[in-house]
Amino acid sequence: MPPALYCVKTGEKYESKEQMLSLRRENDNKKQKIRYWRKKYNYDITLEDYDQFQPITNIIRYIYQHHDFLIKFDPDKTEKLNKEDVEIYAKNHKFIKKALPHLDYIKSLKRLNQVEKKNEPIVITF
Repeated sequence: MPPALYCVKTGEKYESKEQMLSLRRENDNKKQKIRYWRKKYNYDITLEDYDQFQPITNIIRYIYQHHDFLIKFDPDKTEKLNKEDVEIYAKNHKFIKKALPHLDYIKSLKRLNQVEKKNEPIVITF
C-alpha cells in the first residue's frame, strides 16, 4: 500500500497534508466548474481545455446560443451575411467583438449533442 502522502496520478510525494488537501481542493474546483460548464453551455470540455476556456467564460455565457453562427462567421466578410445572421450580429455585436480574439478556439469547441450523435448506433426497422 502506498504511503499516505503519495500521489498515484503523478507518482510524487506531497510535502505535507496541507499541500495534498490544497491540491485536491483545486482539482475538485476545476472539475466542478467543468461539470457546470458542460451542463450550462453544452460544450464538450475536458480538464485540458480548462486553462483556455476559463478566461472566456464571461464571453461564452452571452454567445453560446449562437455557436453555429460563430462557426460560419468571418469578420472580414460581414457584408455577405443573410438577414437572420445580421439580426444575430446586431443583437450581440458587443459580445461577438469581444469573442473575435478567441474565435479560433470557440470554433474548435464541440457541442455535446454533436459528440453524442457520432456514438449513436444506427437502428434499421422493417
